[in-house]
Amino acid sequence: MHVRGLGPEVMFSVLAPDTHLLPHHGVTNTRVVVHLPLIVPRDCGVACRWRGARMARGRLVFFDDTFLHEAWNRSDQTRVVLIIDCWNPHLTDAERAASAELMVSVAEFDKQAAT
Repeated sequence: MHVRGLGPEVMFSVLAPDTHLLPHHGVTNTRVVVHLPLIVPRDCGVACRWRGARMARGRLVFFDDTFLHEAWNRSDQTRVVLIIDCWNPHLTDAERAASAELMVSVAEFDKQAAT
């Protein structure tokens, strides 16, 4: 997913031992979030719409992040996941272009409003 001047499109999520990302949600369903677990100690997981998924190294987890979701690391080791934002596959090319322009406009508005 590429949107001019915005990101990250791809990032590493490093979750320290005994950490819980409280339930939260994204603001638009124009994307699908993909998690690729790279370092996964025992007792790590993610839940979206209250359906939990135990993370396993190399096993993709993907979801619409407008649904409430959370993640946890109840182990004593660091968890590392590669997170990739992808366009929602149900969007047309025109909808993707319009969504990207809207995201850029909102970001520019927010930046100007903050000054």
